[in-house]
Amino acid sequence: MATLTVEIRVRWWVRPYLALALAFAWCMAWRFGPEEIDAFADNITGHVVRHGLICRVRP
Repeated sequence: MATLTVEIRVRWWVRPYLALALAFAWCMAWRFGPEEIDAFADNITGHVVRHGLICRVRP
């Protein structure tokens, strides 16, 4: 049986980006309600996963 090592790192811009997104989400929740937050969170999550993670798989 083979063993693989997976390394996942976060790019430098992800933490400030998520902090800004959280502040914006709080404003949206106050103004529009929870339905808009779900759509916004899906968008932010997809963006971070596609562009903000560095994944390496090694044998």
